[in-house]
Amino acid sequence: KNFPVSRHTPDGLSVHGGTHVGNVHTALLSAVDPATIDVILVTNFHNMLALPYVTESAAGFRGVVLTTEPTAEFGKLGMLEFAEFIAATAFGSVPSTAGEWATSEGGLELGPGRQPYTAAQVHACMDKVVRLNYMQSISTVGGFSLTPWASGYSIGSANWTVANSSYSVAILGASCLMPIMRHPLPLQL
Repeated sequence: KNFPVSRHTPDGLSVHGGTHVGNVHTALLSAVDPATIDVILVTNFHNMLALPYVTESAAGFRGVVLTTEPTAEFGKLGMLEFAEFIAATAFGSVPSTAGEWATSEGGLELGPGRQPYTAAQVHACMDKVVRLNYMQSISTVGGFSLTPWASGYSIGSANWTVANSSYSVAILGASCLMPIMRHPLPLQL
């Protein structure tokens, strides 16, 4: 099934009566064994949409997912909306095999070789999420201190520092110095 298209207008965001065939392109998740991942750092809510494929995979993810409170909430809503949309279409029953893209009758693509996740998997995924405030550090395996900093991209979006007694590394996600029509905290450098 097709879904309404959102579009930006000079006076704000509106939804018109047209429809759009969407694509959900997930990363090549088979490149990394989820059982070997200790920590996932989420930079913004868009980056959470494929999270159930990692945390709820048969490979046995045993790590932790770190993000900010707003990112966790917006990401959860996005994943649940996606799962609800998929459940309401015939897409959930479309068989797919490794290497081919599964396509619903409305043209929504997911793949290759992936079945859509369910609301129950989203809730199980969210049980693995640790929510932090900006500038709140958490210590992890190997003596690393992980800290989120406001990136200015969206509400709750974060860049991260990963530091130990010898090294400090910055992980930069989408960032913005000019929050036009946005209301996040400004970029912290």
